[in-house]
Amino acid sequence: MPLGIVVERRASIHAWADDIWMPVTVVAGAPMGADWSLMVSGTGWDRYLAATLLLELHHKETDDYIFNLMSKTPTLYVVLRQTGEEDKKDENGKTIPVRAHLVTASPNEAEAHLESDEEIVEKVTMPPDVLIWVEAFIDRHHIDEPFIKRRKTKIKVEDHLFGKEPIFSTRRTGPSGSKP
Repeated sequence: MPLGIVVERRASIHAWADDIWMPVTVVAGAPMGADWSLMVSGTGWDRYLAATLLLELHHKETDDYIFNLMSKTPTLYVVLRQTGEEDKKDENGKTIPVRAHLVTASPNEAEAHLESDEEIVEKVTMPPDVLIWVEAFIDRHHIDEPFIKRRKTKIKVEDHLFGKEPIFSTRRTGPSGSKP
């Protein structure tokens, strides 16, 4: 499902940063190829349609999607990646240092992207039509797998066949290391 990623640029009050870039919402059915078009602007902030990304769902991650939908507010996770490019500019001449990299409904996939300092991962509210689409996907593909607790396996101690006593003896030793 194509989703338009809306990113907000706010003027920073920090001395070392010019702007703060954050994903704020997604738009279902946004047109492809409308990257970084200015949507609305205000004093000290601008909102852009940064990109249109495909929300891909995978049948092995239905447990993650169910966990997401069971929360109070189902969310999508948007990942912005720092580009390091100084030549990409918006309509006002401001440098755009990020690009929309990923949108996902899986909290575990989003968590994997939190390990990088080069990425911004934020939650945005899942639109109702996307929620219906995700629920339909879960209904079609989810297979309930029962939890099976792993059991410890017994270690089989084999006879030593090489004529030497092993470094770590299988016999018990006393407190001073002497053999009983």
